[in-house]
Amino acid sequence: MTNDKTQADTNANGGAYRLLGFLSVLWATGVLLVHTPAQIYSGNAADFTFSLGDLLWEVAPVLAAIPLLLSLPLLLPWPRFRRAWAVGWFALAAVVWVSSSFLVLDIGPLDGRLTRLEVPLGFTLLSLGVLLAVAAGSVLLARRLPVPAALAALVLNGMLLGTSWSAVASGKKDAPPPHHASMQALLRFSESRNALVILLDSLQSDVFEQVIAENPAYRDKLDGFQFFPDTVGPSPSTYLSLPVIHSGKVYDAKRTLPSVYVEDIQHGSFLVALADEGFETSLLNPVKLCPDRTLCANEEIILAGSRAAIKQEYLRLFDFSMLRAAPIQAKRLVFNGGAWRGRNWIGTGAGDNYSYRGQRVLQVLGDRAYVSGTKPVARFIHTLITHLPITLDVNCRPLPRPSPVTRKSVVTQARCAIEAVTGLLDNLKRLDIYDKTTIIILADHGFSAEYAHALGDTNFGFANPVLLFKGRGHRGSLKFSSHPAHSADVPAMLCSDLEACPGFCQPLSGLDAPANRRRVHHHYFWQHNFWELDRIPGLKGFTISGPVRSPASWSRSPKLYVHPEQRLKFISGSGAEQYLDWGWSALEQWGVWSVSNIASISFDVPEDARNHPLRMVAKVRSYLNPKRRELVVKVRANGVDVGLWEFDSHNSTGERECVLTPDVWSRDGGVGIQFYISSPTVPAAYGTSSDQRLLGIGLESLVLERM
Repeated sequence: MTNDKTQADTNANGGAYRLLGFLSVLWATGVLLVHTPAQIYSGNAADFTFSLGDLLWEVAPVLAAIPLLLSLPLLLPWPRFRRAWAVGWFALAAVVWVSSSFLVLDIGPLDGRLTRLEVPLGFTLLSLGVLLAVAAGSVLLARRLPVPAALAALVLNGMLLGTSWSAVASGKKDAPPPHHASMQALLRFSESRNALVILLDSLQSDVFEQVIAENPAYRDKLDGFQFFPDTVGPSPSTYLSLPVIHSGKVYDAKRTLPSVYVEDIQHGSFLVALADEGFETSLLNPVKLCPDRTLCANEEIILAGSRAAIKQEYLRLFDFSMLRAAPIQAKRLVFNGGAWRGRNWIGTGAGDNYSYRGQRVLQVLGDRAYVSGTKPVARFIHTLITHLPITLDVNCRPLPRPSPVTRKSVVTQARCAIEAVTGLLDNLKRLDIYDKTTIIILADHGFSAEYAHALGDTNFGFANPVLLFKGRGHRGSLKFSSHPAHSADVPAMLCSDLEACPGFCQPLSGLDAPANRRRVHHHYFWQHNFWELDRIPGLKGFTISGPVRSPASWSRSPKLYVHPEQRLKFISGSGAEQYLDWGWSALEQWGVWSVSNIASISFDVPEDARNHPLRMVAKVRSYLNPKRRELVVKVRANGVDVGLWEFDSHNSTGERECVLTPDVWSRDGGVGIQFYISSPTVPAAYGTSSDQRLLGIGLESLVLERM
């Protein structure tokens, strides 16, 4: 009797189940293929070359075909099967929507730096419970009330379509990227004058030095170049460095960041000045804005054409959408160790391997370069070969999984970059235009302070990017220059040698700077939402008066004073965050956690206090690794070892001290205290909490005592 009633109900609601099934398929596939990608794009538009409309239009036939094909079973003449198909898709759509919209795992920026995916135990348990409840409730609703369920699916489809349409309308690019036909312009060099700027993102100066020390042949390949080991970068990330490199202007915190990008890159780049003087200018891989009168393109266009580039950008969004939708530990399968499933199934199989892609681009640009006409040419190539993660092996081939960050792996990837660059230079020599080309090879910054241990305790490497310069007609083996340089020198060095853009030809640059030159570095810890802000919160200014690699050369600007017997409490609302340089989280009610292998504070004291030893007493706590119940912290003052603090399960909190003698103060009177932490821990990795921070020591207070 029950079976007969169920059969009758199924037959009576046949049309309702068909409608429910179609709307559910549309809901599930729409969330995965359109709505979540649109949401991700809206928050990360600067990471994409093409507009959201371009991406969706290119794959529109596929996006339309998928829900239609998945709805075909609803036409089959088996009522029970149709009902099961409709109910199943309704439950799946609900699970996908809830997982994508509400159970979102924060993985940081979409820039390829993620080398492993952490799925905390707390997140796993919460997600599992929620998704099981959603699935069970959806099945119950769809089986008993197919019409209300279909109405709910219709309403949600309409809401999601509206938000996606809004994202498309607001996701337009100011200037459309060029198509493949115009890429020939990127390959042309002039018979008269050429400028070539190659930016190797995050290549640290001392890493480059090791590469050429281990591979002496590069000295000859870098024919006519000067290397400036003592170069200061404007900031520890691309964000503030690029405007300085383009314009030669040191960052002024009084201006808003959007205006800085418009004024210093879009309108004020040296490329714009060269274009005004008749140069054909281009920029490969622009960040946020393209300079006026400049041809801008991305790497995928060079390698495969504009249509393939659009598809690759959509596949990138699709992978992130699948990661959002995948339940709990299935996210690891989607992430695939950084190779990503979607781009392996459908794309090139290289995932987000920017390093390998950058190598190929330099090879293509060199192999296909040609000389034509006398109109001068200026090319700016921004490549991520040297950027984290480590994705190249010793033969410069793609790794199936990112390699751990070690000094050896970083140097290996840097060597691959130098090999690719020198290959391009060899092609310029083959074309007989090497002597007619002004060339600058540089980085925007070094690695962040959190990788200092992995790189061998390089102190201020994040502020010491590589910089090499070759003027027209210059020849000879690579030379080391002792002049103190700054990334702001790039336009002046370039324009002076080209005898062009006189507005950038400043009398002082890295080529002739005096030894006592004062250079500026602005420090911050990068967060992806900075793209949306007018100013960087917590920005800290430093003046470097001497070699950048010497801690004694660094001082805060403006100075921050601490008087003897004055106790600093690092609690929220105290204002003490101004003394924290890098390696710290936000202030909390009890104090502040270190979130890196190295954490630094800096301050000055009145001049009379510097003439006598001072005891620095800090009240601290430690976060001990559940598998290694000890922590060692080496304390340095301007590079001088002043203390060794040890923590274990029996002695994890309390006061620790060190002595600051008169010889530790910098040339300008300040002192930087660096804490080198032996084994910081991510609590989420051990299931003790959902905290994803790399915790080491907690600083509660600090006081200086006269001795």
